[in-house]
Amino acid sequence: MVAAFNAQSAMAIPFTDDGASIWVARTHKFIEATTGEGLSSDGLFDRQKAACQGISGELFKIGGVVPIWAAESHRSFCRGVDGFYSKRNLRKACGDFKSAIGYLENAKPEKAPQEVVATAEKFRKTLELVLTEVKKEDLC
Repeated sequence: MVAAFNAQSAMAIPFTDDGASIWVARTHKFIEATTGEGLSSDGLFDRQKAACQGISGELFKIGGVVPIWAAESHRSFCRGVDGFYSKRNLRKACGDFKSAIGYLENAKPEKAPQEVVATAEKFRKTLELVLTEVKKEDLC
């Protein structure tokens, strides 16, 4: 019971300092890199891979100023991109995208700035579309 409480408390860390603006800026890069005409869109994964460059350092930098769900949504997205990009274990990559979607569902108006909530919703919808396309191509 204590472990569950601690996990929920950790997820509830608020956005502080510049955390929200840094998170929103990176998320917009992910959204821009992910929009296109389906998975056959030229350079889709190259754009996504480029958008993920430097994510580890950024996550280290913003640790403590963004909620864990926000950081983990980025980490899960980039793990998924790596999986798709390398074409290793595509089902795991799909799972990483699903994890990112799950983390993004934690963006609630009462717990995050409005810009974060709106950006998280747009990113979540973008990832859901990607998974729909991936399933059409029988990659998941």
